[in-house]
Amino acid sequence: MSASLQMRPQRSLRRAAAQEIALAYLLLLPALLLFLAFTFFPIAFGAYISLHNWRVGPREFVGLGNYLRALAPGSEFWPALVATLTYSLLAVPIQITLALSPAYLLFQKIRGKALFRVVMFLPWVTSTVATAAVWARLYSPDIGLINSALKALGLQPMGWLLEDRGVFGRVEAPVAGYDPVRTLMGELISKVAVKGEGDIKAELDKAVEEANKILMENAPKKGY
Repeated sequence: MSASLQMRPQRSLRRAAAQEIALAYLLLLPALLLFLAFTFFPIAFGAYISLHNWRVGPREFVGLGNYLRALAPGSEFWPALVATLTYSLLAVPIQITLALSPAYLLFQKIRGKALFRVVMFLPWVTSTVATAAVWARLYSPDIGLINSALKALGLQPMGWLLEDRGVFGRVEAPVAGYDPVRTLMGELISKVAVKGEGDIKAELDKAVEEANKILMENAPKKGY
């Protein structure tokens, strides 16, 4: 009797473990199907094609004939291999050097360090400004591309950025907190990167905490 009672918890544990394993495989199934469809199948089918004389119409199995022809002296494979190796040996080290050198100089004591840091961080600011200008032009009530398309379709143009309600009204509160966050990050870059003051990790943690506080204060208080 006692032996049978001891077996029941073990069976329950094994059953629970089997259910967890089955659930894990079930959750992995979508990713596995995508892998098989878009990674494994193209590789396997490419290998299958390489063993055939693949033309429109009858296809002849040639085995390793395509590989032998590609590796034969005078084929186009060898110049392509040399070009690829040359590019890899020259371009990759040059690109890494050109990328790491300015990053290294950002925290070195050099003449004109402040100007150099401003120039390096300038694209981070201008890209956001340019993106905002493009979207503002798209949503312009008078000359915007979206309203022009609506007029061409015979629909009523909208105020978009000037509307009090609608899509932009729903995102008004989160966007309202963007300018303070942007100012906060700008002060962080100015203090740590340009002026070289303070510890970058401590200042970054502080800035992230303040940014979260600003965004939470400006978040919508009720659902849509």
